[in-house]
Amino acid sequence: MLKGTSDEGDASNNRWDPGPYITAVREDLVSAFAPAPSLPLAVQGTNPSAKPLRIQETLSSTPRRTPIHGRPIILRHLRKHSSSLLTQEETSRLLRSLTQRDVAILQALHDYRYLNTLQIQQLFFHGLRSAQMRLQFLSNHGLIYRWQMIDPPGLTRRPSVLLLTPRGGRLLAEFRGHSPWSYIRRAKDARDHCWHVTHDLEANGFFVDLALAGRMQVDQGLLLWIGEESSRSSRRTWAKAHRRPIATPDGEGLYLSRDRTITFDLEWDRGTESIGRLRSKLRTYVGFYEDTKGADRENVLFVLHRTSREELFHRLARELFLTGRHCCRFWTTTVERIDHVGPLGPLWAPVEGPDAGEDDDEELVEPKPIDLKRVRRRSLTDLPARETSEGTIADCIGRDNWWVHRPGGGEVA
Repeated sequence: MLKGTSDEGDASNNRWDPGPYITAVREDLVSAFAPAPSLPLAVQGTNPSAKPLRIQETLSSTPRRTPIHGRPIILRHLRKHSSSLLTQEETSRLLRSLTQRDVAILQALHDYRYLNTLQIQQLFFHGLRSAQMRLQFLSNHGLIYRWQMIDPPGLTRRPSVLLLTPRGGRLLAEFRGHSPWSYIRRAKDARDHCWHVTHDLEANGFFVDLALAGRMQVDQGLLLWIGEESSRSSRRTWAKAHRRPIATPDGEGLYLSRDRTITFDLEWDRGTESIGRLRSKLRTYVGFYEDTKGADRENVLFVLHRTSREELFHRLARELFLTGRHCCRFWTTTVERIDHVGPLGPLWAPVEGPDAGEDDDEELVEPKPIDLKRVRRRSLTDLPARETSEGTIADCIGRDNWWVHRPGGGEVA
C-alpha cells in the first residue's frame, strides 16, 4: 500500500514531521560514480575547459557524482497510445506481464518525475543492456516516455530521459488500488511542463549517487528519499496549519549511519536564480523551521554550481542571521567538490551566524567575510542527527532486490 509522506501535521506538536520512514533492500551494482571502466565514455564525457579545483584528492575507489553535462537538447517523442485509455482486457494483460521491478520503476518515475536510463540502471539492474531491454518493453506498451538527450555542438548522445506516461500512471494506480486521476495529472504535468528537466535530473542524481555510495558501506545507507512533488504536498498542509511559509526543497532524505539518522532537505542550485531569490529561500526555510522542536537537527543542504556562488550564499545567510534564531542548520558545497570527493566525502561547510562574543545590543554592522578555504567541512554522516531509527541497513535504498522488500518505493514504508 502506497503511503507517501504524511499529509497532515500534528497541530499539538509544533514540529515539522516529514512522515513515516521506511524498510527496503538491493543489488550488486557497480557504483554510479565509481571510476572503473564499467561506463562507456559517451556517458561519462568530460568538460575539457573546466578549471581544476584545489581539493585534496581521495582514493580512486571513492564514489563520485554522475554528471549531467551542460545544457543538453531534449528530443521529445510522444507515442500516440501513451495517453489512450486502457481497456479492462489490456489492463489485465499488462498487470500479468509486469514484474515487481517494472512496477517499482513506474513508481520511481511517478515519485521523482524524471530519471535517465543510467540512473534507472544503477537503481534496478546489474547491466545497462538489460536495463535498456526492459525499458524498451515499458516504452513499447506506452507506459513510459523515452526522450533522447544530446549535447551540442554535434550529436553526442547522452542517456535518455525517462518519465511516466498518463497511460503508465493509470496502470500504476490500478496496481496500487488508487484513484487514477492524481497519477494521470502528475504524469501530464511532467510531460507538458518540462522546462527544468536538467535541474531535476541533477538533483535526483544526487540521491541516486548517495544511495549507491551508501551500499558500499556496511553500516550506512539512504533510508528515505522523498521527491519534490510529495514534499510540496505534505509541507503545504503542515505550513497552512501552523501559519508558516512553505519550504519546498528539491528532495528530502533520511540517511542512516551507525543507528543515527541524518535528515536533510536538498536545494540544487544551477546558478540561474537571482540573489533576491536565494535570499527569499533562506527566509522561507528560517520561517518554516524557526522555533520548532528539534529544528537544530534538521539540515538544509545547498549545492551551488561554483565557489563564488557559495561565497555569495554565505554572505547572504550571515546578513539574515544577525538577529540570531533557533532554527535548522544550513550547509553548503559545490558541484565540483562533489565531483572530487564524492557524496559521502567532506563536502559540507556550515553556514554560521555572527562570531561568538559579538554584542547584539550594539549597532548591527555588515558581518565579516568568511574564507571558505579555512572552513572545516564535514561529511554527511557528521551532520547533526536524530535519535536512533527503527529502520535497518537492510531497509536502505540500493540494497539487493530492494524493490521486493519495499514494494511501495523509496518514499514509503
